[in-house]
Amino acid sequence: MADTHAPVQAWILDVSVGGVGLVTSEALDIGTLLMIELETQARAEPLKMLASVLYCQPTAEGEFRHGCQFVTPLSEQQLRDVLQ
Repeated sequence: MADTHAPVQAWILDVSVGGVGLVTSEALDIGTLLMIELETQARAEPLKMLASVLYCQPTAEGEFRHGCQFVTPLSEQQLRDVLQ
C-alpha cells in the first residue's frame, strides 16, 4: 500500500492494552503506521491511537487480517472505556 493519509475501512476483531486486531479489504504493509479511532461511551470524541502493522494474513473470505501494536499502550481505564 502506498504511503498515504487516505482512510482505510477496517473492522476491529479484538483490542488489548498493547494493540488491536483488524480486518480490511486490502493488505497493509508490515510497518505501516495507522491512526486508529476507537469509540468509547465515556468520551464524545473517539480515542485516537497510533499503531504499527505487525502482520498481515489473507483470510478465506478474501480479506486481510492484521495485527497492530499501539505505539503507546492503552491504559487499563482506556481499555475498559473501549470495551464497555
